[in-house]
Order: sequence, then C-alpha cells, then structure tokens
Amino acid sequence: MDNDFEYFIMCRKGNKTYPIIKIINENNIIINGTISKNPLKVDYLQNSPLSDSLDIVSKKVIVVMNTINIMGIKYIPVQLKTPENEIINDYICINAEDNKYMVMDKEKSVYEYNNKTDTYWVNKYIINIEELNKININKRLCFNPKGINGYTFYHKTVVDIIEKINPKGLYFRRIEDNDFRI
Repeated sequence: MDNDFEYFIMCRKGNKTYPIIKIINENNIIINGTISKNPLKVDYLQNSPLSDSLDIVSKKVIVVMNTINIMGIKYIPVQLKTPENEIINDYICINAEDNKYMVMDKEKSVYEYNNKTDTYWVNKYIINIEELNKININKRLCFNPKGINGYTFYHKTVVDIIEKINPKGLYFRRIEDNDFRI
C-alpha cells in the first residue's frame, strides 16, 4: 500500500504493569481494576472495550504530534483517578470526532452492517483510496472511521514521529491486520 494511504490504530502492549482505563465521560476517567505494586509510567492508556474513540496518551506523545499540522483534532487534558482516589494529570485525550469519514471499501472489506444502529461489525477494514483521497491530507492524518466505534486511525506520518520517541506501552497495528469486532 502507498504510504499516503497507510493507516494504523494505537494498541496497548500486553503487560500487566500497564493500566487500562475506563472512560465515563471526558471529565470522568478512572483507572479500571487494580494497579500493580510497581506500575510503569506509560505513554498510552487503553480504553476499556466499547468506549468512545478517545485515545489517552502522555504529554510526551502530544509534543511530537504537534510538530506536524494535524487539522481537526482536539487535545483534552485528562485527570485520571486511581482506585485510591489519587489524581494523575500527565495525560491528554486525543479527540478526532470532527474528523469522521466513511472511507471503508465496502467491496473489499469483510463486515456486517446493523441498520438499527448504523454501525458495522468489521472483520477486515480496507480503505477506499478514492474516497480518502478526496479529503485534505492534514484532516486525515488522524480521523475516526464512520460506522466503527472505538477507533481512531493514524496516518503513517503520525505513527513515524511517535515511534521516534520509543513510546512505552504503545504499539501501532495496521488497520488491515486488525479485527474490529469487539
């Protein structure tokens, strides 16, 4: 696939010392479950399943993202509350709701469509390059795919700059390699 059309999702590295969060709403985010005795400070916190498409990252990740012109996303400061009611202010929520596009190639993707909820249960998501190409590159560096809840797609350009800082607790998976059924 041409790099201009290569997209990824953020994923949590499988380590029990990396906490998972539960988003109640943008102002009420809690660490879900127990935290190990020696938790690691990570650069990505995974939402619990069926959450909104809000990725929570460290300020370090936001600093490098700000080096390129990503249009249409919002950075929302996050207060995390631990099970002991301690507050952690080191994270930012990436909200790409203003960049929501239907760019799924419905002929090549593998999915089931739910008429009642207007959502797709996607096994394999293939991008419709013609549709994506109609969108300004700066508005599609980071976007939410219409019809699939809980995911934000990141362009290879964004992935490359984030990977340069060697983020802890975070890796990127190509969207073509992901099963989007939750």
